[in-house]
Amino acid sequence: MSTNLSRSMIEDRVEKIADDLGIDTHNALLRLAFSLITGLAYEELEPEDLVDGSGEYQIDVLHIDDYSTEGTAVVTIIQGTFSESLSSTKLIKMHAGLDYLNNRRKAEYSKLSNQLLREKIQHFRDIRNNILPGNIRLQCYYVSLLDPSLASKEFAEQITRINQDYSNSTGEFVFRALGPNELFGLIDQMERKGTKVNDRLKIIFDQNKGNIIEHAIEGVSGIICTVPAEEIARVVNSYSSVFDENLRRFRGFSGSVNKAIAETCTSPSSSPLFWFLNNGITIVCDSYGVHKDYDKPFVELTNFHIVNGCQTSTTIAKSQTDATLQPGTKVMVRIFKTSTPGLASRLVITTNTQNIISARELHSNDEIQFKIQATFKQKFSIWYERIPNEFAGIPRRERKPIAPNHRIGQAYLAIAKKKPSVARGGLYKIWGEEYDKVFNESVLPETYLLTYAILETCKVRKRKIYKQFKETDIRLAVLGNGILHIARVSSHLWRGSDNWSNQHELTQQIKHLQEDPNVLDIHFDNALELIAKIFDKDAQFQRDPFLALKTNRFDEEIDRMLYHPSSPSKKKTRRK
Repeated sequence: MSTNLSRSMIEDRVEKIADDLGIDTHNALLRLAFSLITGLAYEELEPEDLVDGSGEYQIDVLHIDDYSTEGTAVVTIIQGTFSESLSSTKLIKMHAGLDYLNNRRKAEYSKLSNQLLREKIQHFRDIRNNILPGNIRLQCYYVSLLDPSLASKEFAEQITRINQDYSNSTGEFVFRALGPNELFGLIDQMERKGTKVNDRLKIIFDQNKGNIIEHAIEGVSGIICTVPAEEIARVVNSYSSVFDENLRRFRGFSGSVNKAIAETCTSPSSSPLFWFLNNGITIVCDSYGVHKDYDKPFVELTNFHIVNGCQTSTTIAKSQTDATLQPGTKVMVRIFKTSTPGLASRLVITTNTQNIISARELHSNDEIQFKIQATFKQKFSIWYERIPNEFAGIPRRERKPIAPNHRIGQAYLAIAKKKPSVARGGLYKIWGEEYDKVFNESVLPETYLLTYAILETCKVRKRKIYKQFKETDIRLAVLGNGILHIARVSSHLWRGSDNWSNQHELTQQIKHLQEDPNVLDIHFDNALELIAKIFDKDAQFQRDPFLALKTNRFDEEIDRMLYHPSSPSKKKTRRK
């Protein structure tokens, strides 16, 4: 596709987002890029993530995800521009911004004029102090409507310099320029999700060596075979939806595992050992047929997906594209066909153990997740998202409202279970120690929907008033880091109780909130004031609001203020 056509389609998409959300086109471009890069919704780019403004060092977006997977973090930086030139000067400023993020002392970055950028740098430093830098992925993108391949020599050199200077700053670092072709490619990949893949996979077969293993029992059958690496590359480069059922996507070449894969399959001396050194690839399909033709053996596959081996497959495909894949490289492939309900999900989970996978991904195919999804669709006409970007392939105009399961779990834990600090501390807890308490058949579906609706309504209110507060106002810190706490208190003040067992009452409250979202505004404002008072009365909380909002003691103080407002706190120390 030509760059001009790609640009026209991206501009149309940006205009549509701007109209739908009532924002300017620059904000819309940032949200489009953010969604394509992170897989999150446009609306999940929060006000505190938009550091665009005076003294931002050409960093428009700085988003930190430190709660999806325990002990890891993903930091996303985006500069978006409609400029008709690719500016190496902007890259130089981004380089300086990365220097503040990674290297400068607190005495230096605390003097930055951009308040939001200062807060984000401090957030990043707090994370880096709590987890190993090797568990942080820092991904940076320069997004424009120009073709980066046509950029000046200085522009390309500056990107190389940034990647060299910060390659060892975190476990994974990437800096890329995205133009209209790259953006359109990401859109195309997302919207092709769900397409069935049917194809023939060439295999290596010799009747005299018995190099295919076949096994079958009632309800499931499988084979283990050897496939030329070039064939794996062909499939990956032809079908983006081949990874739809995979629990994790490609993590780039900067990780140690993927570096090792690339080094092995591209080395003349190591590539013959690839079959032995790599764990191979697992495919799940509706059906398969093995054709043991001596000259052209192959496996015919219907509706197949690579459920394990995304890193291996994509690294091979990239190496093939770069013309570095060694001829003769072979890959072990396991192919499974099953008609037994739930068994395919077990295959997905049990074959994914050698690399980092989030607990949410592992639970995506649990029976309870399917039941909640079916109930939401039938009862509320809402699409309950079990898997990230599950409905991405459906045009937005044709979609029902989407409710991601991790957001519903977070809302339920914070509001109904009265644990906002636990929910704020990390989404991984929802899929770990709290999972059975959050997702179980004893919870009314109305409870899930109402807590989610309350949280989302509170987020809308937050976005409206966020910029009204000065940097020194504790309420700004609460808005930026304590929306779950505000939602928990707002819910109690509006509903008048924490009882979630009256189905009729819950149904009426859902209807009321849908008809009049502003009904929560006064309760939101009162909740914000209540939480600010907790900080005002506790010097320890004041010293580190970010940490305070992750402690069980803060939840206890909320309960005390709601249920026993006249009783003294356990630790009452006013500021002098």
